[in-house]
Amino acid sequence: MVIDARVPGGEIEATTLRDLDLPGGVERVLLVTGCATLTPDAAEELAGRRLRLVGVDRFSVGGPQTHRILFAAGVVVLEGLDLSAAPPLLGGSQAQQVAHRCVTVMLNSTVPLSY
Repeated sequence: MVIDARVPGGEIEATTLRDLDLPGGVERVLLVTGCATLTPDAAEELAGRRLRLVGVDRFSVGGPQTHRILFAAGVVVLEGLDLSAAPPLLGGSQAQQVAHRCVTVMLNSTVPLSY
């Protein structure tokens, strides 16, 4: 699911994510963040939803603690995505296909998966 999570101020907090009212059962989220990063409490919120993948359109999802929280929960993190052509709130099988293609590209890369 592609979500427009842009906020003024540069940080996406847990309350912002809760306000988005994500439907249950979503396993992959691609966040349009603009220049914002996830705070550790936002990472806890996403990890608590048992997501398998979080992708962002920024060079980094957040600081070291944000990465540790997501990795400890088994969440795959994709950074630096070009989501400009993805319609916000994309749902259903099309969202699964977009996320699957992103994971396939990442797993075929030589970039280490640890932080």
